Formats: sequence, C-alpha cells, structure tokens
Amino acid sequence: MNPQSARALVGASLFPLVLGPIALSLDTNFTGPALAAAIVLIPATFARVRTRIAACILLALSLAVAFNGYPDYRKHQERFGTLW
Repeated sequence: MNPQSARALVGASLFPLVLGPIALSLDTNFTGPALAAAIVLIPATFARVRTRIAACILLALSLAVAFNGYPDYRKHQERFGTLW
C-alpha cells in the first residue's frame, strides 16, 4: 500500500472518531467511531510498520468508543421502532 495513502486514511479516520462523540445526536455517538474503525481497518492490515501501529491504536480506540456509545444508540433506535 502507498505510504501516503495509508497515512491519509489514518488521518481521515480521526475526523469521525473525534466529531462523533462531540455531536449532539445519539446516532453519531455510535456511527462516527464505527465509521472511523471502518476507515482505519485498511491501513491496519496493509500499511507499513509505523503506520500500522498507529492504525491499530486508532482501531482499538474507535472500537472502544463505538462499543461505549452502542447502548444509548440502541435505546434511541428502539424508541422509533424498526422500519422493516
């Protein structure tokens, strides 16, 4: 993987990771860090060593924040019922 692309993906994953929990919506408290985990997954598997270490740290952090916000997200979704 191109090192510049890997660093760009790691940097891009910081935005939803930081802005997700800051937003006032309960949906973004879960989906922001989940999106960050999805973005940083590629560099965590295919990048070079230093970038891979940074990506793995961000992956663990984003998964922890997403799991922390999931109960509130689930309660919020149950209030509106299922659409299916």
